[in-house]
Amino acid sequence: MKRVLLGAFVLALLLPGRAEAGRYAIGVEPGASLNAVAAEVARVSCGRVTMELAPMRALLVTAPGVRGVARIAGVSYVERVTSRRSLSFAPKDPLAPRQWYLGYTKAFEAWPEPPSLAAVRVAIVDSGIDADHPEFAGRIAGAQTFVGGSARVDEHGHGTFVAGVIAANLNDQGIAGIAFPAQL
Repeated sequence: MKRVLLGAFVLALLLPGRAEAGRYAIGVEPGASLNAVAAEVARVSCGRVTMELAPMRALLVTAPGVRGVARIAGVSYVERVTSRRSLSFAPKDPLAPRQWYLGYTKAFEAWPEPPSLAAVRVAIVDSGIDADHPEFAGRIAGAQTFVGGSARVDEHGHGTFVAGVIAANLNDQGIAGIAFPAQL
């Protein structure tokens, strides 16, 4: 039996006399041909397949509407793709807007506010870490050097930079770490 995921936005699209242009995720049932379903979805929706997500057995489609797509053989679900940007929190760290990779990876788009996450341990094998840096206050769980000197002193700065990208505190200063509660 076909499964159709119906949020309020998709339900409005499937009601008689209603159609809305947009982007849709179309699930493809196991055993069904992605190419065959893509061709039929494009024909029925008068849209175009913009991406095949083969590992997830899904298609991303831009179309005027999706009326009739759920009845295509091999389709397991139809879901409108909407931006979650309005739901996401933005770190207040002053340099976060310059961290291009946060937007590229959609690092914070899953949460409307900073989540309470477990503090996983992350090992940084690099030039050391500035143990006195405010971004890592109370979060350096251990440090060991394999080349002499102190692992808690970073004469080159690279290890501190890498640790910051990974785990800088959300503390309204400097940058925002992607895994901000991590222990180093």
